[in-house]
Amino acid sequence: MTSSDIGSVVVRLAGPGEERVIADVCATAWRVTYRSMMSETTIDDVIGRYYTEERIEREIRTAGDTDGWLGYVVAEQDGSVVGAGGGGLTAPVSKTRRAGAGGSWVSPQSPA
Repeated sequence: MTSSDIGSVVVRLAGPGEERVIADVCATAWRVTYRSMMSETTIDDVIGRYYTEERIEREIRTAGDTDGWLGYVVAEQDGSVVGAGGGGLTAPVSKTRRAGAGGSWVSPQSPA
């Protein structure tokens, strides 16, 4: 597969049972992205706080239950999860709109 022939990528809502792959993608991407900017201890602390299977399972299960958290999405290529993102609407912009925040991570091993 060349860089111009990476196949199609499908983005969809994450479902139960995908906690481990989401945690792996997010943790790996965090380590690769921030290793030259933060200490390994700081990176481990962030991953341990935000990217545990238990937390991700709860956040998948409760997506849309509150005003702010919308859940996780995953990006699949050839049947494998190569990316994950999560986020929500965190701050009021007006009486009817809110500003969003979140993170999107792509597996460094993926060709996408």
